[in-house]
Amino acid sequence: VASLPEVVSGRYNLVEPGSPEAIARGVIDIACGNYRETPLKRFSWDDTVKSHIEVFEKIIAERRA
Repeated sequence: VASLPEVVSGRYNLVEPGSPEAIARGVIDIACGNYRETPLKRFSWDDTVKSHIEVFEKIIAERRA
């Protein structure tokens, strides 16, 4: 599952990994309109770059201290 719960949004179904039967059931469920739904998440490059720069600046500041 890793970070999937943090990024999944919209209409979705989580199924057991590596199980062809679970994947098939998931596809059928979605085709029948049975799914979970959450608000869409947006990930912009600007926000991503800004977050990375903040992390790097924090690391540099800690090394200088």
